[in-house]
Amino acid sequence: MKTIVGVDGTGYYESTLNLLARLRPQEVDIEVIHVDDSKLLVSKQEFGFISGAELSQINSDDTLIMHAKVISEALGFRTSRKVLFGSPAKILLDHARKEKADLICIGSRRRSKFNSSLFGSMGRALAIGSKESVLISKGEVSPVGPLSVVLTTDHSKYSDRAIRTFIEQKPEGIKQLILLTAFDKKMVAGMNKDHRESFLEFIGKKSKKVVKRIREAGIPAEHRLWEGDLGEVVETQMDEVKADLLVMAAQGTGYADRLNIGSSALKQIVSSKHSIYLIRP
Repeated sequence: MKTIVGVDGTGYYESTLNLLARLRPQEVDIEVIHVDDSKLLVSKQEFGFISGAELSQINSDDTLIMHAKVISEALGFRTSRKVLFGSPAKILLDHARKEKADLICIGSRRRSKFNSSLFGSMGRALAIGSKESVLISKGEVSPVGPLSVVLTTDHSKYSDRAIRTFIEQKPEGIKQLILLTAFDKKMVAGMNKDHRESFLEFIGKKSKKVVKRIREAGIPAEHRLWEGDLGEVVETQMDEVKADLLVMAAQGTGYADRLNIGSSALKQIVSSKHSIYLIRP
């Protein structure tokens, strides 16, 4: 799995690497990328030389990305490194597509919104514009210990494909997985008792089939069905099981699909205090 890890001076990329190491997907190749947005090399472009300040910044970039490579390799990942220049979100997206990456990873502080304008805009840009899956760690993440995971599904074909993609990554670091389906009251408001029971039975059967497939992949799993707003239900369940990671399918890219992403996944990314793995199969 070709993986791009965004690196900046805050150091939160270390938590992202720790989270990925604990998830333990198989066959991961990492490229740590630092995007310098300080408009360097202006002197070279305009005057044919690099100023002392620019040389110092280049050396700083090299030190930062080398440190990230060392940390990644210490966690057992095959790792390459690169420094690029420009707008971080755009450069990461363009580079991921050029390299045909499967996953883009970034880190942020654990709070109700992203820690800075950089990761605020970057997180939104990746969630909306990325054709690749996206992993966003929040806060400090320990490098050791199995993970508790909440995996949401609406049992759509796209969601089923996302779950298959997740299983195919063979994550070996999960000690508990909760397959969670939440339905809004409006969905069953017009149903009589028999229709409501049939609906819940139908969802329950589909959930059991998915759980069986997950268990066959060696991942301990159970399913839960809750009535209520997806965001509220997810946060409640994440807190209840002390989950380390929320896994969600994110369908589509571009502005038109913000209605899809914005009502669920993007809302969770912006407001949740939990680390999130958005899967695009």
